[in-house]
Amino acid sequence: MTVALAVICIEISSDVHMLLPVLVAVLTAKWVADAVSHSLYHGLLAVNKYSLDLIPVSMVMHSPVVTLRHQMK
Repeated sequence: MTVALAVICIEISSDVHMLLPVLVAVLTAKWVADAVSHSLYHGLLAVNKYSLDLIPVSMVMHSPVVTLRHQMK
């Protein structure tokens, strides 16, 4: 995502010579943000009181496994 953001900024400005400074600025901003705070999704999980505890696979899987056959013409 960070590289894509830098490339979009370069595409908008039409100046390839600014690629390195923009990329350094975007990566530095991402590293600082990651060090200072949690991600938005992690925060929303805590606000909505969802747990990230592991659950047994048997609770979400169905047995026997149902498959679809692919018919070639």
